[in-house]
Amino acid sequence: MLPPLQFEPIYQDYIWGPSVTKSRLAKFLSHQLPRGFRRIAESWELVDLPPKWSSKLRRPIAGMGTLREVLAQNAPEVYGPGKSPERFPLLVKYLDVEDRLSVQVHPSDDSLAQLGLSGSGKDELWVVVAAEPSARIWAGFRREVSKAEILSAIQEKQLAEVLAEVQPGPGDCYFFPAGTVHAAGGGLLILEIQQASDVTFRLYDWDRLAPDGNPRPLHIEEGLFALRLPQGPVKPLQPILDAEGAEVLLQGPKFTVRRREVTSPSAVPIGPSFKILVVLAGFLGVAFDSERVEVNTGDVILLPWCLREVVLAPISSSPTSVLEVGL
Repeated sequence: MLPPLQFEPIYQDYIWGPSVTKSRLAKFLSHQLPRGFRRIAESWELVDLPPKWSSKLRRPIAGMGTLREVLAQNAPEVYGPGKSPERFPLLVKYLDVEDRLSVQVHPSDDSLAQLGLSGSGKDELWVVVAAEPSARIWAGFRREVSKAEILSAIQEKQLAEVLAEVQPGPGDCYFFPAGTVHAAGGGLLILEIQQASDVTFRLYDWDRLAPDGNPRPLHIEEGLFALRLPQGPVKPLQPILDAEGAEVLLQGPKFTVRRREVTSPSAVPIGPSFKILVVLAGFLGVAFDSERVEVNTGDVILLPWCLREVVLAPISSSPTSVLEVGL
């Protein structure tokens, strides 16, 4: 039987990330960032996007060193009976946003297929881990607009004028279904839960230059095609308490997300498929089959379906907050 699985992060260096000396991610995580990076914009905690990326196990198991290899040999134990997706359906990562993200949109499964591109669409959820007073999120439109008006605003470098803008705070959650325009900037650490897709259409990149001195490519035609209209301002999600006292943040068609405070040992069932845990605060013990693993602040752990149930318990006096992600 597979145990709980923990992985090594995959770090990405994008132009909007902070220098390592200013890293919010380094302050949040319990482990040190690797050397050799000038800046780190993203930390991919759990991913399987073949052939380029697959999370590496912290502790290899019987010749299996990556998530891809685990799935190739043990898919039923991870997914449960009757489930066999072509690849792991979710991606979990942190965004450390110093400069502004491009104004972007992600396609749905349908719009991606209509564009003749492979892969899956992308719904995504942002959980704000840390935010400076200057932080901003742009998501949706402040008024009703047409695609012709949006194109004109892009050409006139006025797109920000029609976007809805909010000042986020720690703990805020924002859901962006495929086709939602969004961006962020000004000092943010974000946990992102998304469908396993690396397809992003940039509508506007704030007129900046990449390190090579050239603008980054835009995808205006594809982005406008994928854009969902009408689209009003995106507001923070309002959690609903379930029978167990956990906050239901999202019950979506592609994935579900709950947030719970762990104050004493509590049994958590795993089903109908795998479950992903993210420790947002504190330190967590995960007991299973007479064994226990410890999960530090910021860490992500994959609980295969075959475990069926685990017991979560805080292992420090500080408050322990955990995000649960499932299908």
